[in-house]
Amino acid sequence: PNIPGSDLGGVHFAMDYLVQSNRVCNGEEIEAGERISAKGRNTVIIGGGDTGADCLGTALRQGALRVHQPTHGIRPPEDRPADTPWPEWPRIPRFDSSHEEGGERSWGIKILEFLGTDGHLVGLKALRVGPPPDYLPKPDGEFTLEVELALIAIGFSGPSTRLIESCGIELTDGGQIKTDPNLKTAAGNVFAAGDSRIGASLVVNAIADGRKAAESVHSLLSSQP
Repeated sequence: PNIPGSDLGGVHFAMDYLVQSNRVCNGEEIEAGERISAKGRNTVIIGGGDTGADCLGTALRQGALRVHQPTHGIRPPEDRPADTPWPEWPRIPRFDSSHEEGGERSWGIKILEFLGTDGHLVGLKALRVGPPPDYLPKPDGEFTLEVELALIAIGFSGPSTRLIESCGIELTDGGQIKTDPNLKTAAGNVFAAGDSRIGASLVVNAIADGRKAAESVHSLLSSQP
């Protein structure tokens, strides 16, 4: 991620941490210098999705001293809002079973920098921000946390814009590729599907979106003389 200090010892990607933890549970030996453990450490999880929840549960069971889970998004309303009526997926706070085990969750937080001493993570600098799309800093909103382990559980953050801009493809305000109902882009016979179009989501949604795009491409090609 593009966060200063990401190269410090103690900053790891969530999948590296989770895969290794599964290997340890399976009885595999991991060399001490390669072992990633939250035991006795102040831990922060960057990301509020399913992967972040898996990291939370794992860190708590390993005996983390304290676990923070900040996210830049604003906390959704407790009741289903009018803009997500049934049967749409309601935009409300979501809690995994891991959240029932412990940890501290917070919203409206932007991570500014990982802080280190002698190449090792010792804390982070963060900022409390307002709602999207501007995420304006709140007065006196900057703060620091003591952290020895950081787990990056941020999902897909958006498609690469270099190719998109060169093709004349338009983006939504959220940074995803804009398409019509048939998943066709403004670039003409160029289609988009999956996370690049709908944002970070489950793999089953990407598969379904890819199949819909394939059907549209097939329909287009079949109509050609």
